[in-house]
Amino acid sequence: MTNPRLEELARRQCSLKKPNGRLLGDSCIPDFEYDALCELLRPQTPEEYQEKRGDDLVVSGGHVRRISTDTIEIKGCIQALSQLEELYIESIGEIPPYVFKLKKLKFLYLTNGGIVEVPEEIKELKLLRELSLSGNQIQVLPAGLFDLANLRLLSLDHNQLTGISSSLSKLQQMEYLNLGYNNISFVPDALAQLSLLKELSLRSNPVYSLPHRFGSEMTYLTYLDIFGTCIKHLPQGMENLERMELLHCDPEVHANSEYKFRIVNY
Repeated sequence: MTNPRLEELARRQCSLKKPNGRLLGDSCIPDFEYDALCELLRPQTPEEYQEKRGDDLVVSGGHVRRISTDTIEIKGCIQALSQLEELYIESIGEIPPYVFKLKKLKFLYLTNGGIVEVPEEIKELKLLRELSLSGNQIQVLPAGLFDLANLRLLSLDHNQLTGISSSLSKLQQMEYLNLGYNNISFVPDALAQLSLLKELSLRSNPVYSLPHRFGSEMTYLTYLDIFGTCIKHLPQGMENLERMELLHCDPEVHANSEYKFRIVNY
């Protein structure tokens, strides 16, 4: 139950500390951030959006930290949200340059749209931990993407990729990699250098083999999906992957009886 007296006290404190701020939820944010939200969320007000969508608009520490929506257009005013850490938007046709001004972003999900090209400026988002561009029309990845040294999750499924650069090995913090439903026919040996990788999906790609050292290097791997690929033989050493729990593969894949993990054919 809310306490009217405490709410009034919070408003007064906000007014004293940030005379040019606006109260949104339990936090007071700068006027320029509030104005940017008004422009982005129109015709809804920030208050209406927060009431209806809850955690899709998160404000804390005096700044907007998270926006999740499938209805807004990314406009230049988003640059005013300089403390934004999480941005989730569906169905956009391209990545506007304003996004790369959001230097504090840690989670960026731009999914199920018509994105064809990922600008080289993606490398400016140096704090990114998770990047999902699933469900777009991307054919080539920029070199700058592989400079995102803090990436833990990269999801590129349901695109039109035909290959993966050996620069993939630079993403040494990678734990979750989804490359399913593309047109990838070759996986570079660099994949085996992602020693912290826990989950990998290559589902429904015309790829014929995994890197030779895959079975010996991927010691943290728990999940592998190669169903719908052209892979018929698994690399030597797969039986030594002690953390491995589940393999999705076609029935034609020749499985070793020494494998301790579960194998499903779907």
